[in-house]
Order: sequence, then C-alpha cells, then structure tokens
Amino acid sequence: MDGERGALAFWAAKDRVPVRSIDLMRKVEARSLAKQFPFERVKLFYLVRSMEQVLRRPAERHAHKSAEQVALSDLDVLGREGLGGEPNSIPAIDALWKKLHIAGDWRKPDIRWIEPGGKGPLNRVSRASSELRDRHMVDVLLNSLKPGQRVLAMVGASHVVMQEPPLRKSLPTARITKLRG
Repeated sequence: MDGERGALAFWAAKDRVPVRSIDLMRKVEARSLAKQFPFERVKLFYLVRSMEQVLRRPAERHAHKSAEQVALSDLDVLGREGLGGEPNSIPAIDALWKKLHIAGDWRKPDIRWIEPGGKGPLNRVSRASSELRDRHMVDVLLNSLKPGQRVLAMVGASHVVMQEPPLRKSLPTARITKLRG
C-alpha cells in the first residue's frame, strides 16, 4: 500500500485502530460508469490513469520496459477484476485511441487527459468517476459516524473539497478538520 492508504494503515496499526476503505470498489465503479459511457472508454480511462501514475514514478520504471508492457499488465489486472472486454490488446488500444481523437500518444500519458475539469472523452469519465466516488465516500462516512466516536478519513485534496459541503450539511455540529500533507 502506498499514498494515503499506506500512511493511514501505518498510523492505525501502531495504535490498533480499525481501518477500512471508504472508496468504491473499481468493479462497482466501472459498472456504474458503463451506464453513462461506452465500457471501452471506461476501461481506457483506467488504463491511462494507471499508466500516468506508474510511468511518472522513477522508482517503478524498472518494473516495466515500455508503456505497452505497463498497459498489458494493467489489462491483465483489469481482467482478473472482472473488467475484461475491449480494449484487450495493444492494437485495440491504438484503434480506440484513434477513434476518440485524443491528441498525443497514449504511450506517453498526460495527466490533462484524465483530469476531471478537462473537456476530452476521458476527462468526462474522470469527472463522473470522481462524483460517484465522492457520493459513495460521503455515504460511508455518514453511516460510520456514531455518537461520541471520531472518524478519521484520509482522501486526496480534490475529494475533500467536494465532500466537505454535504458532510457539513448533514452534520452541522461536527468538527471537520482538514490536514495538509
């Protein structure tokens, strides 16, 4: 585990505090997104997001020699998660990329292709993904809160901005503290 989840798990284990994910399982998220977008586009969004994260981390570059190898590894993982189907090969990714008219080469992923605020075909999937995940996380947090208990939720900054208003509306007397790393 790395990122927010890894830090939280580390700190919680030290004090024997129970931990659970508030995020939506990718399989559930993908099925919901596929109601709004062609499944192949949803799958391409996951591929590009993963590749952008993996390829920008120098320490992980040694694990894969090329973007194609990263993509094939991700396709395998998605398949094991029950998210098979097209695209399922490098030629299929190439064909879909061409069909979507996204400027640039998917082998050199650009964060701008998957930012929720953009206007491209993967940006729209990203925005829907963020909104879906935010609603789910707020529901989990609201259902987890018990009188007299405290909950620590660790999420990325863009989620905090979107989740804070519905949490404050549902919990007007709650103390919500934002920490910055």
